[in-house]
Amino acid sequence: MEDRKLLSAREIGECIPIYAASVLLLGQQGRELVETLHSRKCKVVSAAIGQHAAMPQGVFDCAVFGPSPLDACNAALPALAQLVSVHGTIVIVVELASPGTEVPHEFQETLAEQDLILRNVYPYEGEASELALVLVRSSYDPIQHARDFEASGHPMRALSVLSSIFDMISLTDAQRARLCLERLRIFCGAALSSSRDGANSPYLSRAKKEFQIAIHTLPRCHSAYRMQAEIWRHYGREDLGVRLLRSVCHVEADTETQTLLESMRPAAPPAAPEDDVPEWTGSRRKPRILVITHDQSDYGMDSLYDGLCTVLGAENVLEYPWKGTLHGQTPEAALNYPCVFDYPGEPLSPSSIEEQLRDGRFDIILHADVVQCTHRDVVRRFLDAAPDIPVAVYDPWDDVDLYLPAVLRYLGRERVTAYFKREMLEGFDYGPDAYPLPFGYPDRLVPAEVSTQREGNLFWAGKRLFGTRSLYLDHLASLLGQGLEKTYSQEEYRVAISRSRIGLSLFGYGYDTVRYWELPAHGTMLLAEKPPIRIPHDFIDGESAVHFEDLPELEHKLAYYLDHPGEADAIARAGRNHFLRYHMGSTRARQFLGRMEQLAPW
Repeated sequence: MEDRKLLSAREIGECIPIYAASVLLLGQQGRELVETLHSRKCKVVSAAIGQHAAMPQGVFDCAVFGPSPLDACNAALPALAQLVSVHGTIVIVVELASPGTEVPHEFQETLAEQDLILRNVYPYEGEASELALVLVRSSYDPIQHARDFEASGHPMRALSVLSSIFDMISLTDAQRARLCLERLRIFCGAALSSSRDGANSPYLSRAKKEFQIAIHTLPRCHSAYRMQAEIWRHYGREDLGVRLLRSVCHVEADTETQTLLESMRPAAPPAAPEDDVPEWTGSRRKPRILVITHDQSDYGMDSLYDGLCTVLGAENVLEYPWKGTLHGQTPEAALNYPCVFDYPGEPLSPSSIEEQLRDGRFDIILHADVVQCTHRDVVRRFLDAAPDIPVAVYDPWDDVDLYLPAVLRYLGRERVTAYFKREMLEGFDYGPDAYPLPFGYPDRLVPAEVSTQREGNLFWAGKRLFGTRSLYLDHLASLLGQGLEKTYSQEEYRVAISRSRIGLSLFGYGYDTVRYWELPAHGTMLLAEKPPIRIPHDFIDGESAVHFEDLPELEHKLAYYLDHPGEADAIARAGRNHFLRYHMGSTRARQFLGRMEQLAPW
């Protein structure tokens, strides 16, 4: 019995749909599972196996049965099917006679008799002594299920249902796009009935993601553009909605979209505050920084780490957990982003880091794990070991949401010294301790000299995955008669940039992209969508870069600068000089250190 691999309460809990509001537990389910379900705000009814005949029928979102031998599960299945609602889920925990992950044949026959289908099996592989079988009716329609939730005033549960489809079946790109449109429609309805507090909205960035995935595959889907424009209007940024509508109408006319566009009354984009950016004076000793991050490649944090090491020396910057891409290992994990470094250093245990914190060997804790990958208990141990040193949060994530409240709950603190954020949307309030900190570009990748001999009409290389890139690039390719699909290694990519007169930067999942910085770093004229986020010392349109807000403006400005190469070259030179002054990786690190020196001198 000691060798039997039994399912934990956590594993069984993962089989219960997140959208389930009422759950019937039949069998020896422990307190841990009940507490997990209560934390989800579920109504939980527990009973012993054999008592299910007396339970009300058709009312539960999910029924969990077992663990029991196969014959008992088979015998209970007809009654269980009557207990759950028309959209309900049944989770059967089967005790196996011999370890494995195959669903017994006789159980499959019972499913067919009861008109049920197997939605999932847990665990997926390995020699398990128990299997959790997740069942739904063969007539189950997740789209209708989601719409029923939406109609009853539960949009978040509706979205959870739609999310579950990705786990149920393999989707084509077109099916995935259509599903994202359905999710966008729900987000749009929820957003328009919510408050206008954009930075604290649970809908804005999530709706934007669904929009971006949908139009990657369906770049001329006007209904998606209209929904996203309505969301932007609700949150006070009609100008961003107008950008989208103008762009899609420029490629393909649509009466309904044009009508919405004509109804929009965008004010001028909110004036960004004049961000003072104090640079580190260097008059005090070099601080030693503990960076709490995660072990996955992350361009924003990893390039800031490189900048801090450049300024302070690698001996004064320690990350936890240890990340191989910062130390010359697993370069493929960076997914071709220019954030692979080769600094010395070995992994340290949490206990050894705690000891250093207690000994006063750090001056700043920089928490950069806003997605909460690192174990919370370890993070709190670090904070408790040095309760008086300043703590800064860096949010390099791709969206404009205000993550600070969630991070504070995770850290168990009421406040931190400063909240640095990559994507601070102009006009949104992120609080008094929030400061913009966009991407930089690693010093070591900036060429000392750049060529004045430039060739090619327009440089673009990158993923089409997010946003309006497919719409823009398809249109430009047809105008220019040149393909915009070429891929490069990192070294080939930098060489290609250095030979190009004009380089295009389009929004990705986030507004702040690596390309926005690496083009001017290599002496190429930056032709970029105007980022609607706060960027201290941003490039100036027509002087150190060329900005556009929509596809018609891009088309016009590209044609102009292709016909005026001398002006393009002058802007490229000014853009590189501006970059070298304000946006190198080491400069970004000094900006971070300057703010911390101002707020909490060490």
